[in-house]
Amino acid sequence: MVKDLPQTSRRRTSRGGGLPQHHENGDYDHDEHHRSAAPTSSRQLPTSRLLVKQNGVVTINPRFITSFVVFGGMLLLGVHVYLFQQLKASSTATVSFSDQRQLQTQQQQQPQQRRVLTPLGPRDKEQFTIRINTWERLDQLLVSIDHHASCPGVAQIQVVWCEPIDPPVNLTSLRTDKVVIERHFVNSLNERFHILSSTPTPTLGILSMDDDVLRPCEAIDSGFFQWTRSPSRFVGFDYRKHVVEDDGSWKVGNFVSDEFSEEPFCFQLCAFRRCVSSHPYRMRYDIIITNTKWLTTLQYGYLSTTRKANRYSMSLPRYAFLHRDYLDWYMTDLPRPIFDHVAKSFNCEDIAMSFFVSSLTFGKPPLLAHFWAIETMVKLYSPKKISGTKDHKQLRDACVESFAQQLHLKDRLYFAPVLHRNDTMFYCGDDKHDDMVLENDTTKDLVVPRQLEHFRKVDQWRQKENKEFSQVIIHMKEKTAAKAKLAGLIEHTEAWKKKYDIQDSR
Repeated sequence: MVKDLPQTSRRRTSRGGGLPQHHENGDYDHDEHHRSAAPTSSRQLPTSRLLVKQNGVVTINPRFITSFVVFGGMLLLGVHVYLFQQLKASSTATVSFSDQRQLQTQQQQQPQQRRVLTPLGPRDKEQFTIRINTWERLDQLLVSIDHHASCPGVAQIQVVWCEPIDPPVNLTSLRTDKVVIERHFVNSLNERFHILSSTPTPTLGILSMDDDVLRPCEAIDSGFFQWTRSPSRFVGFDYRKHVVEDDGSWKVGNFVSDEFSEEPFCFQLCAFRRCVSSHPYRMRYDIIITNTKWLTTLQYGYLSTTRKANRYSMSLPRYAFLHRDYLDWYMTDLPRPIFDHVAKSFNCEDIAMSFFVSSLTFGKPPLLAHFWAIETMVKLYSPKKISGTKDHKQLRDACVESFAQQLHLKDRLYFAPVLHRNDTMFYCGDDKHDDMVLENDTTKDLVVPRQLEHFRKVDQWRQKENKEFSQVIIHMKEKTAAKAKLAGLIEHTEAWKKKYDIQDSR
């Protein structure tokens, strides 16, 4: 107690900066204490106050500033640590989910991914094998065989014959050793990809085609030499796109966006916004992610829809090049529900093959032949058309949605632009060529004489004016369609009207 202290100590305590005076009400008189403790020459507020007065000037206490900075820094550091922990936990969960999904996909596609494409030989760089799918269209088939047998790049023409009757004599007695009749006893569109052991293909390059489509030999070579450059890719002439509907399904396509707008086209990507230039000549791959409410349902896009959007994601094997191994794998490794659906519905085998190859090439779209080659198609008339059925659109919508799900393409199927800014007639489609090097491929850098001749011809065409080159294309189409026109298979011609007894309405 203070009263027990020596007299000198009590005196110092009462005079110096000791305890403040204690009043009867129990409160300390701090002001009295400070006034007695402050030196007479410079009175200032204590260090516990926000403001201090020195030499008559009131300023902010420097210790408060230091304390505030330290406290703010510690608070900011704590917030960053907390956010980092939350982000790390979220990333870990996302990666965990992604790994599980990737593992599941790898397990389901394990038989496909273990396979390696057979490397090309010298002949595979020079020629290809045509496989024509036909059904009760003998006139169209004979005209198609006659034309394609004249092309120097054709090594063999295999006719996939699934009809219950024997091939007619005028087919089996053709005066060419290029034609092989492949007799199938299963009536299914899957059979067009079924290479029988009794009729092996002489080349690895396959031109899969329908019996009612012709193209000039030069146009065919445009697609073929695209394929020899990237043999693991699907190279087509008939580009199409899938369309994403608001309800989440992938279907044929009623969606048309103004791809020629200079405004960026933005779509929702999970919780973030990602903008992709919508200009048709600048647009790169647009990956479709389905972690949103509206990017989940797909439709099949017709040619008109695809052209307006100026981007595509698939191509039809009614006229397309692909590696022979893909045909074998289609028969053995394609998910069975897809295979059975094609067999049952007699439809969608073209969508199945295009999606199947994309699923094995990291979701890439097919490559395309030169645009001038695409535009040289000659369509042979046929009164029976599978696309003319009432439910054709609905069937293909269902195929796109279902096949994309089963092949795990709904989060990795890419779009590519059809036309680009420069050189549109000689260049279109995806420009990201094959980056998958075939094992033991000794012919990767081999350029055959026929390929050099084709390149020289294309270079000469590049030098022509657009109007002059358009005449070249017209001449090629007329030459290709000459015999088909005489046979009455070109619509709106006099021979066609006579063959099908079409009366002129004028």
